[in-house]
Amino acid sequence: MIKTWFKEYEKIRDKAVVVYPYEWDCMSEKQRNKILSKKTVIMSGESGYACKYYEIIGNVNNLSDHDCAIIADGGNLCFGYRMEGQRIVVYTD
Repeated sequence: MIKTWFKEYEKIRDKAVVVYPYEWDCMSEKQRNKILSKKTVIMSGESGYACKYYEIIGNVNNLSDHDCAIIADGGNLCFGYRMEGQRIVVYTD
């Protein structure tokens, strides 16, 4: 059976937000700072071979790397992840 993290995701999902580069780029600095002051911000990035990349750009809630990976993958995270500094690499198969 494949392990998912939906229960954990439900507990922490209000503490973080996943944004896309075009959304972030369209926001004013004031809007960005408001979000960064309240939520952990994870930037969705490119896809690679059997993986998806995300970048933690602010972690005001001090979520663990594991929690950030759960948020990034929407509670799924069934194939695991690895960290490369502030970069989350979520395995997709």
